Amino acid sequence: MLYPPKFLPENVDVLLSVNWLYHIPGASLDDMFNVYGEYVNPGGYMAFDCISARYNSKPNNTYHTADLRLPPAKRRPSEYTFRMTSREVENCASKYGYVVQKKRELRTSPPRNVYIAKRCF
Repeated sequence: MLYPPKFLPENVDVLLSVNWLYHIPGASLDDMFNVYGEYVNPGGYMAFDCISARYNSKPNNTYHTADLRLPPAKRRPSEYTFRMTSREVENCASKYGYVVQKKRELRTSPPRNVYIAKRCF
């Protein structure tokens, strides 16, 4: 779970979260919507990226990417704390009054998707 932020945004039309949430131990997309979602104005957007659940099928995906050349016993756990399917992202967003309007698949390693979700109410 996310720690309560010291400063919260007020009345924003766009909230941008890129390349950070899935690195926070114990964090989830639910946390982001729960903590920040209500500060986006109705009709506003949240733009964020998420590691694709496809990464789960890649060799060595459970290890930290910087440690892949080390013997398995010396490797740390992956820095990518959660991975989600597009359906899971859409379901999570809808629980908080958002609809995913755009999704872009990035052909990166690990594979990730960028989403733009609109706040309906």
